Amino acid sequence: MERHIGCHVKSRDSKDSANPKRYKCPDCRQHFTSLAKLLKHDRTAHTGVPDYECRICDQEITDIKSHMKVIDARKLLKFKLK
Repeated sequence: MERHIGCHVKSRDSKDSANPKRYKCPDCRQHFTSLAKLLKHDRTAHTGVPDYECRICDQEITDIKSHMKVIDARKLLKFKLK
């Protein structure tokens, strides 16, 4: 829970208030422009906690865009094999 709360705290390292990258990852110190981007980074790079359940194959996945590319490739392959 502490690491999750750490994601919600804006970075105070930057002296420049115009700096658009205000959110800092508590694990690797990367900076992000939005909380949503930071939280997605945290899930995909550090925790691996699944966010989505695929309606096609029922897998729990973290990165829906990458997963759908795989699903689409499989569908295309099946279509070409017929």
